[in-house]
Amino acid sequence: MDVRFKKVCIYVILTFILSWSTVALFIMLGGGWNTPASIAFATVYMYFPMVASIIMQRIIFGESLKELLGASPKLNSWFLVAWLLPPILHAHPSG
Repeated sequence: MDVRFKKVCIYVILTFILSWSTVALFIMLGGGWNTPASIAFATVYMYFPMVASIIMQRIIFGESLKELLGASPKLNSWFLVAWLLPPILHAHPSG
């Protein structure tokens, strides 16, 4: 099996496990979809693919994120935009 194909399969499986188990937990704890709690949940939920990629890259394969992303650890103003824009857009209804 190709290494890239293996990584993609692990990433997809890990993302689905994180996402759907958290949705199941939210529903079992009485969370509803038309509530303020669902907005907070959805905001956090958007970061699960990123969390899955970090877990996969660092813990499962033990590889560096810096090499994968080609990014330096120095702060950039676009990092702030990338981290804050999804929650802001999600919290502000457009219709």
